[in-house]
Formats: sequence, C-alpha cells, structure tokens
Amino acid sequence: VTLTNPLDEAMVSRGQAITDMKCSACHSMAENRIVGPGWKGVTTRRTPEWIMNMITNVDVMLEKDEAAQKMLEECLVRM
Repeated sequence: VTLTNPLDEAMVSRGQAITDMKCSACHSMAENRIVGPGWKGVTTRRTPEWIMNMITNVDVMLEKDEAAQKMLEECLVRM
C-alpha cells in the first residue's frame, strides 16, 4: 500500500465503505470494546505490519502470534 499526502480520496472512500460493511459491527473508533477491541490508539500499540497481517491473514496470526491469540481469548470470537 502506498500512502500519499494528501491521502487519495477514492482510496479513503473505498476503505470507509469496507469498514462500514465489515468492521463496525464489532469494532468502535473509540477505546471501548464492542465484540473486538476499539481502534483508538491501535497504531501506538501495534505496528502497521501487524495491523495489516491481522486484517488480511487472520488464520496465520491466530496460529503464530501471541498477541493475536491473547485477543482471541479475551474476545472469544474469531475475526
């Protein structure tokens, strides 16, 4: 993913549509947990690579990553 400054508005719109459809039922933009953890401050807790892998390679992350495994234990639901 290549990010531009300013951000590509078409990419932002597509991302927002995906988030609205697939993510917002379980995640909030604030700190509170719905089903999964809230996203506020996620980039201070996790690297961009970790975030991308958790979104796109959930099965591998849950198999190999301790932080992802701990989140599954806390949330009790697979992403």
